[in-house]
Amino acid sequence: MMFRRLSIGAVAAVATAFVVAPAAVAAPAPVFNNYGDCQQAGINEVTKAGGPASGVSFYCEKTYTVPGGVAGCPATSADGCLGEYYVLHTRNV
Repeated sequence: MMFRRLSIGAVAAVATAFVVAPAAVAAPAPVFNNYGDCQQAGINEVTKAGGPASGVSFYCEKTYTVPGGVAGCPATSADGCLGEYYVLHTRNV
């Protein structure tokens, strides 16, 4: 009987831990209207991490559409905006 109570208590504790500690969600990558701004933001991220020896690197990916509310595209634009945009990707190598 004692074992059964312990098992139910342990299961309840584990279930509570999963409910209380939600998984972290990564923020979306920043998007810029021009390549120069994207490059500068990438350089700033590397500098903030400690410079080139920190292992942080970046690249700017060209894209042609963004959703509403991103990189100057009006939030009310249901279909997003067309144009040339640059997505900043950073990684720790």
